[in-house]
Amino acid sequence: MRTIKHILICVVAWCFLPGVSSGQIYLTASDEITISGRSLDSSGFYITPDSVRIVTKLDGTEKYDTWFNSGDAQCAALNDMLVFTDVFSDIDGAGGNGLYEVMAGFFEDDGDLYNWKTIWVYVGVDMAELGKVNDSIEAWDDEVAKVNQILDTLQSQDDWVAPANELTKVLDSLGKVLDSLYAVLDSVQNHAAWTVATVTNTISINHEDMGRIADSVWNLSFGTSFPAGSMGDSLNNATYVQADVYDIASKTSDSVLQDSLSYQGGGGDSTSIASWVWNTPQGNHTVAGTFGRYLDMEVSGISSGSGMYSYSICARDSVLGQAISGVRLAVRNVSQTSLIAVGTTDCEGEANFNLDADSFVIIAAAPGYLFSPYDTVVVTGTGVDTVLAGRFDPGTPASPELCRVYGWVVDVRSEAEGSASVSASLPKGVARTGGLVVSPFSVSTQTDSLGYFYLDLIPSDSLTGEDTSYEIAISRQDGTILRKRLKVPVQTSWQLVW
Repeated sequence: MRTIKHILICVVAWCFLPGVSSGQIYLTASDEITISGRSLDSSGFYITPDSVRIVTKLDGTEKYDTWFNSGDAQCAALNDMLVFTDVFSDIDGAGGNGLYEVMAGFFEDDGDLYNWKTIWVYVGVDMAELGKVNDSIEAWDDEVAKVNQILDTLQSQDDWVAPANELTKVLDSLGKVLDSLYAVLDSVQNHAAWTVATVTNTISINHEDMGRIADSVWNLSFGTSFPAGSMGDSLNNATYVQADVYDIASKTSDSVLQDSLSYQGGGGDSTSIASWVWNTPQGNHTVAGTFGRYLDMEVSGISSGSGMYSYSICARDSVLGQAISGVRLAVRNVSQTSLIAVGTTDCEGEANFNLDADSFVIIAAAPGYLFSPYDTVVVTGTGVDTVLAGRFDPGTPASPELCRVYGWVVDVRSEAEGSASVSASLPKGVARTGGLVVSPFSVSTQTDSLGYFYLDLIPSDSLTGEDTSYEIAISRQDGTILRKRLKVPVQTSWQLVW
């Protein structure tokens, strides 16, 4: 019995199409394109984005860049995704046919949380021609199956005449299918729309994909075999993952570290190491130039500062001369590029700081008082300075269940910013208060000649909904000044702070 090997023929039509990547989609300018995406909140959970930025490029040249909000006609919320849909001619910048890079940035809370997706879109392809290619490939596959069937028959018998004649017919048919396939491919390849340069494949990975990739790397067991000299081999054989000995003391000449870090017989106990690092007494961080000392000065000392001079700031009522307790104070450098210290005045209206010799800006805030926006103190040694405030009554809202949210807007010269638009909305959608439906759409006002504004709003804790934070936006004709999501407290009045 002779043994005949099966014929396996693979046809990959796309290899004949220049500049075409398997990661692309094919459209005409009149077709719609749909892109969906999600964002992550600060806890790592998926949330629905509130805006999407669409950027298109043709041959590396930007053709279109526009923002869309979740309330626009092109956008719709679907579960925790924002879905963008539009006719491609509306976003191609009149670029015509060719290969486009389409980038969609899905944003939440003014860019604090975002996620980008990139897809490649070829515009101008004749889908009917591609359909013919697919039909030819299917026909080819059918004929190959017939060849393999005949070969099975030949292998099981001695009389090969009849099967051989049948094989000849099938091979002739295969030749005709192949000629048809090449004709279709030539037609597609010579189409004017295909004259583009070779494209480098691009992979778009979202947060969920990255999480799975990271898990697949870090969840490998210690016994996994890696090529010698690779990073995996180096990590797998490092001292800290050995089963029987963990002795950092042998890796250092510092006797203090040796006494503290030697750990025998327990393997790589990362929890114990982390606890030892973070539970070290503050007094241990004394060596200048070390990370411990740097973090101790920057983090532990930020409440009162880490300068050499003791300096007190007193808050006083400018009319009555009384001490004001509970005033929140922030000490910044003169250029306001760095926060030096923070504090709150005590029952005597005083807060103590440790400051170096320099000039500082004091920013003070307290409910019911109006402080100067910028109060500068000059420290030359131990001393005391005073910040003055006048009482301010924002009035009471029309209804007792409302909170009057108020504030002032000034420019970088501390001059009033009049006629600025101030709005508040519920970005997560409709809410309820008692038996009433609360519309999520914005209400607005304008700052007066002093830069002052107020809005009477339902406190966030009095609302029932997915998320009862308000989006407070302040803007003027030449741009946005502020856009923040904040909870409005249950109180009669509240100065806008964050």
